[in-house]
Amino acid sequence: MPKETDEQMAERSQAIQAAMKNAAEVPLSIMETTLEVLKLSAQVVERGNPNCITDAVSSCLLAEAGFESAMMNVCFNLKSINDEKYSKAMMERVIALKKKAATLINKVRMNYNSSQCDCETRKDS
Repeated sequence: MPKETDEQMAERSQAIQAAMKNAAEVPLSIMETTLEVLKLSAQVVERGNPNCITDAVSSCLLAEAGFESAMMNVCFNLKSINDEKYSKAMMERVIALKKKAATLINKVRMNYNSSQCDCETRKDS
């Protein structure tokens, strides 16, 4: 966008701020989606077929990685947004999602008994 006049610079600045908000909202939606995967993982570990437990734990670990990556992206993008009210509201959403994710991740970890897959103590057949 041109930035020769004050009006053009103001328009450009507004466009950049709108783009930065979008750049923060997209990874926030990824956080919400990965939270749903974490919920499903916790359900499978708690009530699912014991033969599927490693699949549930694996999905939890992958969702956790996606969640953390998206969260870092949101936080990084919020630094470039001048609208403090917007940034504060987004950070509150991030914190709430992080608490929910941590609860689900802990639930999966607590319900998974690592001795079920203790390869070091297994004897060769």
